[in-house]
Amino acid sequence: MDIERNGDGTLPVPVVPERPDPTGEGGGEPTAGSAADVTRPDPRPTTRLLHPGEDGYDEASAGRDRQQDSGR
Repeated sequence: MDIERNGDGTLPVPVVPERPDPTGEGGGEPTAGSAADVTRPDPRPTTRLLHPGEDGYDEASAGRDRQQDSGR
């Protein structure tokens, strides 16, 4: 996913979702035929909007600059 700076200076950056706990209890593996076998859409967002001055903004901005000028 390319990072494109918005007109207000914000950067929408991709988020790698955490692997959900299949049991919902903080550990263990799901058993065959359990509710964890059912595929459900992930309600968590796949992007995060970073504002200037926010933690991670400078790194995301540098990554965007590298994407825009990949020839260097």
